[in-house]
Amino acid sequence: MTSKTMDNVFQASEAPFLTAELLCKELAVLNPGCFEEGEHFRQAAAQLGKDISFFQNQIENMPIISLVVLWIKAVATLPFCGVRKINLMAELLKSVLALKRNEKLLRLREFPSHEIVLNAIRCHAAWFVEQKEDIVQLYIEFSQWLSKHTYGFIKAAEDKDRLISEHRKISFEKYIQLISNLEPRERLLVKIFYLGKSPTREEIFALKLEDVNFKEQYIIFPTRKVYYPVHVFEDVHYLVGERKNGFLFSSKKGERLSFSVPYRKFKRMLEELKMDSSLTFNDLSEDS
Repeated sequence: MTSKTMDNVFQASEAPFLTAELLCKELAVLNPGCFEEGEHFRQAAAQLGKDISFFQNQIENMPIISLVVLWIKAVATLPFCGVRKINLMAELLKSVLALKRNEKLLRLREFPSHEIVLNAIRCHAAWFVEQKEDIVQLYIEFSQWLSKHTYGFIKAAEDKDRLISEHRKISFEKYIQLISNLEPRERLLVKIFYLGKSPTREEIFALKLEDVNFKEQYIIFPTRKVYYPVHVFEDVHYLVGERKNGFLFSSKKGERLSFSVPYRKFKRMLEELKMDSSLTFNDLSEDS
């Protein structure tokens, strides 16, 4: 049996069914030390789990600011992008990511939800769209660093907006380029198409404010309701002002807006950005 290979080792027994004991014995022919090595691995893994758990219990009361400082020191050594990242972090700390509450330093156990932070970044009115996306990317990198150095005590952030784009016909980068240059109405239209589940042009231009649920963050279409990120509803608020009813996209007279009005602006922007001028609104929600 010393010449057995992986191809025939499982055929060694004539028994119709191998027990766990018999199978392990057969595999042990290939590596006689596998029992001892496997037990050593089990013990080492169990000890590592205990060590990580002990470490995480020790750090849960550490002020978040202490790890921010540690991250800054690490990033400062990067030759090309360190200064830029530090300045983006300064903007994030100044406007979104709180380090204190009621004059008390926040601890790691109080670290905010990543979704809340990402939404706050994209809703921050003082930042341009591209600046928001730079800070989003910076925060995601920071969360990944935190996750690595806390052994998963702080989980890495996921950008749901970018995850949606993985299957879209139009890349996330082109989507950002578009909304960065469009006016508020056309920007909102692009977001609803791109981040929604294939709503049609007719469905979107027929939307009324009564179809928009700000509290639960979804929009009701004829056959379904589609959930959107918070920044979409911030854009709706900005567009409609004090209006409580009527068409979401309306003319100055309150009538349903003609599709051709924003479409012309959309097509003109495609040309200015040297993007594919054959693209339509519907292409934004199509998968590749």
